[in-house]
Amino acid sequence: MNMKNIILIGTVVVLAVSSVFLTIETATTGVEIAGLEKKEASLADQKQVLDSSLLKTLSVAQLQEKSTELGFIKPADLVYVAEVEPVAKLP
Repeated sequence: MNMKNIILIGTVVVLAVSSVFLTIETATTGVEIAGLEKKEASLADQKQVLDSSLLKTLSVAQLQEKSTELGFIKPADLVYVAEVEPVAKLP
């Protein structure tokens, strides 16, 4: 064998090994992504269940207490707004 054939065979081997390595890495990454997506969906479902559970457990008294902590207060006087009527009417 001459030197050109040895270099050619070496190059083909390196390319083949690189191709196999990249294929394995791509497959592994795909499996990891699928696992993470499944975990994300599970966590989103769990969050929704916890949110609805929290809303069901809050009583009116707890909501009033929390609103007071946030700075909301009950008004002393209520003002009702009626339809707009013209200020000056012609007879």
